Amino acid sequence: MRDVRNGDRIVVITPNAVLRYDVLSTRIVEPTDVSVLEPTPGPTLTLVTCYPFNYIGSAPKRFIVNRRKWRGSATITVVTLEEFKRTTAPSQPSPQLSRPLLALWHDAKGDWASAHQTAQDIDDATGAWIHAYLHRKEGDSSNASYWYRRAGKPHCHETLESEWEQIATTLLADV
Repeated sequence: MRDVRNGDRIVVITPNAVLRYDVLSTRIVEPTDVSVLEPTPGPTLTLVTCYPFNYIGSAPKRFIVNRRKWRGSATITVVTLEEFKRTTAPSQPSPQLSRPLLALWHDAKGDWASAHQTAQDIDDATGAWIHAYLHRKEGDSSNASYWYRRAGKPHCHETLESEWEQIATTLLADV
């Protein structure tokens, strides 16, 4: 934590959420100063570690990093896999979805052709990964292998649902 500066971003990934925080401040306090742990009016993350960083034994101070939940602009407002899955309930996709998430949205709705067309228009490794997944789902293993190579990914042998979730989780982490 010694290199943390105001404005830095930290991403916390849990099985159910991807949470982003911006560093608001850092400070050094006495070990008895527990005011740094008091409730805050909004979502925050407080990190505490011993200070000086390289001190051996019971360090005389504490280094505190205060972060607030990120409110930056994003192409999608959902941050968890479950929230993204819930976006597939309506008949129309959210206009806030990125192109890769839109491809997965169409696939989740059972519209392979729209998912494939959307993935085809994404000219990067992410689009290739989605493209590979879709051809694997279609049963075209050789075409899927080509797209996995383009994506720089090994051919997936997990369930289709598991791969879909892996792709979605990766995309949500990049939002």
